[in-house]
Amino acid sequence: MSRKCKTVYTAVARPYSKCVNVGNWFEERALEEHLLKDYLYKRENNMLLWQNLDRLKKTCFKDVPLSYSRDQLVRYGDRVMLVNLPITNPAQNIKTLCMHVPESVLYCGCLDPSFMDRPITELCASENILSPVNFSTFVIRGLTAALDGTPVRFGEVVFFYTFNEKLLLSSVKKTPIFRLRNMSENNWVVLTNECNYNCRFRLVPFDKSERLELDGEPVKANARLLVNHVETNENLCVENDILRSAFNTVYDVDESVSGSHGNGGEHYKCGGSHMEK
Repeated sequence: MSRKCKTVYTAVARPYSKCVNVGNWFEERALEEHLLKDYLYKRENNMLLWQNLDRLKKTCFKDVPLSYSRDQLVRYGDRVMLVNLPITNPAQNIKTLCMHVPESVLYCGCLDPSFMDRPITELCASENILSPVNFSTFVIRGLTAALDGTPVRFGEVVFFYTFNEKLLLSSVKKTPIFRLRNMSENNWVVLTNECNYNCRFRLVPFDKSERLELDGEPVKANARLLVNHVETNENLCVENDILRSAFNTVYDVDESVSGSHGNGGEHYKCGGSHMEK
């Protein structure tokens, strides 16, 4: 008794038996073997996407202890966090100023642990980072090293360093060279390794009626304040523009004169480790 085989019609309408390989089956099999070898090679060398993401989390989410303040004052040399609080409802949409980790770092093969020390690093505001970690912690420094340990006062020039003190918070004007994304038209807030006049900031009381009275007074921890840029007289703020990050969606951070747009971007708290950040 002869065995009957079903016929398969291809795009050119030529009948073939089911047991006959149709197409360039040799190249397809070689391609599958190549993909398998490439996967095994990347897995052995920690180059897969989930491996990069896991290593990135271990790099960025290392706990950093903040400075402990016994007299409720912020001092030069303290490690602090800058937390954005909306004016309308402080219990919702609390955002923390941190370094922006783009998705592109996940696709660069072996992740370089020193990517956080590169200049021209963007900043963002995240809703999911409310604990002190190494890419959301800043060190306050003064004009001279002799100020270390002394209280920070309203109106004084301060510098915000990263946790390892290799980069500084800076503000540059958006030009076609620095305009990497088409978001707001305000100044661009970045991290740089050059200490110049663009890195000078000052802390200003949030309440306008108290600015003249509190000028020169020590800054208390967890005080609501404005982070004002000395050269441009613009305040640090959070925009409504959403950016794509390696972990989640974050918000754009720049400078604005009014500070009233966005999610109450001019409203910040600066605190120590024993208090609410």
